[in-house]
Amino acid sequence: MMSADSTKDDANWVSFDEVPSFLLNLAERIQILEQAACLFRGWDSEINELKSATISALSNCRRGIEEMKKYGKALEPQFEASSAKQNDLRRLKHKMQFILNNIPDRFNCPSNIAQLNSEVEKTDQLPVEETQMEPSQTTIKEKSTIKIPDILFLTVDEFEKVPKYMKGRVTYEKLNAFIEVFNKVLLQKYTIFKKKKSTLKKRDADLWNEFNKQELKETKGLYFCVGNDFKTFNGFSLDKMSLNMITILRHCGRLRELRTGGILRYVAMF
Repeated sequence: MMSADSTKDDANWVSFDEVPSFLLNLAERIQILEQAACLFRGWDSEINELKSATISALSNCRRGIEEMKKYGKALEPQFEASSAKQNDLRRLKHKMQFILNNIPDRFNCPSNIAQLNSEVEKTDQLPVEETQMEPSQTTIKEKSTIKIPDILFLTVDEFEKVPKYMKGRVTYEKLNAFIEVFNKVLLQKYTIFKKKKSTLKKRDADLWNEFNKQELKETKGLYFCVGNDFKTFNGFSLDKMSLNMITILRHCGRLRELRTGGILRYVAMF
């Protein structure tokens, strides 16, 4: 038999089926809310971490931008100087191009000079027409066919290699100026000598005779001047400095001396 207490407890106990449905719904909603609260709390921590990382990255970017601005300001003078140098180089390029386009023939390489010599020899072999022409027309025609090569100017390197005892007071500018004079005297001399004597006036015909006396078998095909040629065509005699410069030009291979028959000839080397 069951006791009286046991019968009383059984009377107070309520089964799950007898719990009202709204209480079950309320408990379920409370559980959902608790889960949502947990989720929100978790998202808040991740968002805060992401926010902190973003703020830190933005701060680093801001500092980098400020440093780049300072670096850019520091480089502005260099940019201006570089721009000025670029303009200078551009102007120098134009000047160098102008110089390159206006180099005298005497600065050409030896191969061009050799070619010019061959052209001169071919010109010498051409027949001369015996036609009567006006004197002015004859002069123009002969000038157009006579070509005399020039000896080359000395370069700075060549001049610096000349021994000091040989240079004395001779400067680089004076030496090249003498080469210029030598080339002019050579041109004037052979402009007369390459003409026919019969076409020349008395003064030039006398000079032609003098030049012809200087010619020997050893001088065939050579271009040379003698001391008197400088006085004839340039109005001065060779002094001590001029002779010193001739010695330098011999040393550098621009001239050589040929003494035959009591005449000292300064032969041009091309």
